[in-house]
Amino acid sequence: MSDTMRRHVALYGLVRSQRERLLHTLSRAFCSQCGWVVTEYVDNVEPQSVKISRWRALLEDVAARKYYAVVMFQDAPGLDEYCRQYDTYVAVISPDTSSHAPSGQWRRVKVGQ
Repeated sequence: MSDTMRRHVALYGLVRSQRERLLHTLSRAFCSQCGWVVTEYVDNVEPQSVKISRWRALLEDVAARKYYAVVMFQDAPGLDEYCRQYDTYVAVISPDTSSHAPSGQWRRVKVGQ
């Protein structure tokens, strides 16, 4: 895999509230800090409730091996296994909002392939 490919990630968010909008914005900033080239996929309703969703588009693009990793602030059961078959990493991240952490600190919640 080329170094250029390692920089391309998909950022997915199911954004239904102000809090989720903020988490998605923070996730975008995290990707930027990492120097990644980001393609965003955002749904505003559960992907199962509509025929066309960004989630389904993301899965198709992962199957086409377009990304080095999928970055999310929510966990998605089964995504690790799905991405593993296409040599794509999954990073579920969360801002560290504890009072002891300086603003802008992140902690890795889960990374898998």
